Amino acid sequence: MGSEIVLADRDYKRSNFLISTKYKASLLENRLMAVSLSKISNSEYEEDGGGNLIVAMKASELKKLFRTNSGSFYEKLDAVSQAMTGRTIGWTDPEKHSFEYISVVTKAMYDDGVFTIEFNHHLKKYIKNLTENFTILNLPTMLSFKYDSSFRLYELLKSKAYSPRGKADTGVYHIDFDLSELKLELGVVNANSDKVQRILNGQEAPNYEKAVEAAPERTYDRWSDFNNRILKKATKEINELSDIFITYDTLGSGRGGKIYKVLFTIEKKSVVEKQHDTNVKRRELTKDEKFEFIDEMRDILGTGWKTKDLDAVAEAADFDIEKIRSAAAALAQARAVENPTGFMVSAVREGYKAAPSKGAKKAAAKTASRQPELVNTHQYNFEQLELKLLNK
Repeated sequence: MGSEIVLADRDYKRSNFLISTKYKASLLENRLMAVSLSKISNSEYEEDGGGNLIVAMKASELKKLFRTNSGSFYEKLDAVSQAMTGRTIGWTDPEKHSFEYISVVTKAMYDDGVFTIEFNHHLKKYIKNLTENFTILNLPTMLSFKYDSSFRLYELLKSKAYSPRGKADTGVYHIDFDLSELKLELGVVNANSDKVQRILNGQEAPNYEKAVEAAPERTYDRWSDFNNRILKKATKEINELSDIFITYDTLGSGRGGKIYKVLFTIEKKSVVEKQHDTNVKRRELTKDEKFEFIDEMRDILGTGWKTKDLDAVAEAADFDIEKIRSAAAALAQARAVENPTGFMVSAVREGYKAAPSKGAKKAAAKTASRQPELVNTHQYNFEQLELKLLNK
């Protein structure tokens, strides 16, 4: 036990059930879990008589892996061990008056330079020899993240987008979260308290807003703070360091209203890079041709658009004016679009079209006078999402 950890380019499996468990954890705890699970995936563990899985790691090797030199590593391991052994997951059935709570890690210890984690045998099916409902993660990628929010958001999106569940892998996925749920998932709101867990557990559709309100510890209540200090940083780091490229947009309760949902688009970088290479090979328009195209876009979209945003949409449409017309018609029918530029970029890439209606001409006229509030070029299929929400 305690043999040297070989980083290499190894992958490991993590149960989607454990990924979806809402908790607040430090980056160090997340990294330790990643290394432990990678060792279990590669049969580098022991099992005691009670079936508990025991993983041992040299502290000196962990320190190299995590590239940490600040502060006492021993003290950090001490603090994280208390957090890990105090964490539970559970199920509650109020109707049957039954519940069950289980500690994930039953023991964490440090002795003679070796850090050891003991996983509860009751959760063995979620940790060892996974054959279904799991996500494959790359250890070097996970250890490269410098923010705990990047770590959590990446594994969360990967588990929902690229989990091997027999679904055709198109390379592009759209996933949405209630804002309150996302805050709980990323640990911005601490879900570890008993009161919050009682709200979340055993419910098919938990009341996430109620859970957030019940949390004794939460940060970044304002959307602008959460967006700037958590989402933007996590997105930037994921896009720079991982194998996927993500963008996001939001839904609010009316123009300029309270944000209540975050919408992610996830693409494999290989797909994005291939698309980029294809676009580079196409004939470049002259400067005059581009000016003419932008002027034509203004005739369609109205004068409230900035040139740089029209350029972004034009590039995404590969300067195809028919794509612009179709996307503009879809935008006219969409409601509460906080980011028209992001909508248009997604629309021209994915071929959104307006649903036939008697009021189509009136909606198109409305688009011409639209004065967009442009923030970031995030993208999402708003039309499909809104139809989905209306049909609930």
